[in-house]
Amino acid sequence: KNGGICTTLFYGKAEEDPEEWIRDFRQYCEVSGLDPLADARTRVRIHGLFETCLKGNAKD
Repeated sequence: KNGGICTTLFYGKAEEDPEEWIRDFRQYCEVSGLDPLADARTRVRIHGLFETCLKGNAKD
């Protein structure tokens, strides 16, 4: 966990499962009340959150 800022960080390492991470991210958004179908502002917020969770090679 990352202090409640995002679900978990994703670095793109071989031992990380990107599909599992995306599932976890989607679940985090749902639990946090962030519905991508709600409006453009919410989608922008989700996108920003997604980017903050990507680190290292995954961010490049």
